[in-house]
Amino acid sequence: MQRRNLAIAFISIISSMALSSCAGEAAPGDAKSSTIAFAQRNFASDWWTSQTEGVRAAAKDSGVSLLESDGRGDPVLQNSLVKNYITKGANAVILNPADPRGVTPALKALKEANIPLIAVNSNLDPSLAEYAYCYVAEDQVATAAGVGKELANVLKSRTNLKTPVKAVMVGGFPGEVVTDLRTKGFLQGYESAADAPELKMLPTVYGQWVADTALSALREVATGNPDLQLIFVASDSMLPAVQSALTGLGMWDKVVIGTYDGAMSTVKYMMDHPNGPIFADGANSPDVQGKVALEMAIAAVGGKPQSEACPGGVKYISTPLYTPRNAAEHFKPEQKF
Repeated sequence: MQRRNLAIAFISIISSMALSSCAGEAAPGDAKSSTIAFAQRNFASDWWTSQTEGVRAAAKDSGVSLLESDGRGDPVLQNSLVKNYITKGANAVILNPADPRGVTPALKALKEANIPLIAVNSNLDPSLAEYAYCYVAEDQVATAAGVGKELANVLKSRTNLKTPVKAVMVGGFPGEVVTDLRTKGFLQGYESAADAPELKMLPTVYGQWVADTALSALREVATGNPDLQLIFVASDSMLPAVQSALTGLGMWDKVVIGTYDGAMSTVKYMMDHPNGPIFADGANSPDVQGKVALEMAIAAVGGKPQSEACPGGVKYISTPLYTPRNAAEHFKPEQKF
């Protein structure tokens, strides 16, 4: 219920942005000669690096100047970096927030300077959504729902399921909007499958979106629950930890796993192992997100109304669901995602 209220509040706020003329609308400017700044959340994973490469490529194609920085997962550092962008005369800022509420000082500084903000990938807290001209991401609830429904159908094919299925989520951070939306979507998709086996949810494991942090926490849960049957990993970046922990306990081939982000390494694994244990991966297309975020920044600098460029304050990109059945069709060996 708390996640549902959070999602409703977020939708309500971003929808109202289209009717307001505050931070959502940018003053007209010369987009072609503009300077766009990108405050990346972290370079700790290939996903974030690929997103940055998407921003760089789009900036080069558009002829705008690009400033960029690595927030190292620290919202305090991100606040400082964004304020530095203001000093350097950035015309718009793209922000992948390290914390949905912790970047509040940066957002307030941008609003005071009348510099448009594009949020990308990681959500802002619903109370802060009004500060953004546009939020660019995949539809996290819908993408995760596809994973959940696929895993429910896989489990239905296992005729020995006579008791509730023990399941665990591997998320990013407690209380984080991204983790909450992906968890919500997964459960919605799972429950939408006809005759889906009942789930017995274990406490969520939080891996902070990196493998090292997720490893020990998941190993502890798996050790205490040797009958664990289902795992939803909220990002491919934490999947190596899942494999390492379960392999060490002799459980890797005994579970059904779904993940999120669409790493080509995961797609390749499903090609080579069509019988699991990984049965679904919701794509997240970081390079496309970066490209679209840069396009939205240029639109904001050029004074294009939010209602035209980013209706409702949200721009969702299209994403496929990868499974062992279609992995060969989607595999791109030259790309990471």
